[in-house]
Amino acid sequence: MNDSNPYAPPKAPVSDVGLPGPPSAPLHVHTSCQLMWVNLALKTLDGMIALFTGPAITTLVAAFISAFFVLIGLGIGYLIVRWITRKLLAGRNWMRWLITGFNVLSWLSVAFLWDFYKIVLAPTLANPVNTVLLLVQSVIGIAAIVLLHTAQSRDFFRGGAPA
Repeated sequence: MNDSNPYAPPKAPVSDVGLPGPPSAPLHVHTSCQLMWVNLALKTLDGMIALFTGPAITTLVAAFISAFFVLIGLGIGYLIVRWITRKLLAGRNWMRWLITGFNVLSWLSVAFLWDFYKIVLAPTLANPVNTVLLLVQSVIGIAAIVLLHTAQSRDFFRGGAPA
């Protein structure tokens, strides 16, 4: 064939230019996401304790229905935490603010609706194990939100290089 063909493919090897990937999430964001998973595990433990130590279920069908709803709640909780952590590790600032807003609203709702929460939490607070789990979950939740708002995390969510 003719080497002077203008439509011939190039003779030099052609390769793609290696582009750097997105910056990896800093330690504070990873730790916050891990705390969210720990919180889900504690909530699962709390649900199992409530299932087995709750009021006596007289029929087998009612026991299966109760266990079914606990498993459905666990599945939904798993999907929500997975979605949140994936978005946070991808650097989505809107997710950081969304979960911060929901947490602040939930904390404020306890303050404004304390009479309602007293009634709802009375059976939970009667069991010391559930009380400890509730307090540990609250502290872990606060720590996870605080870690998402450190300077290191803010730089990551703004698109800066991880510190």
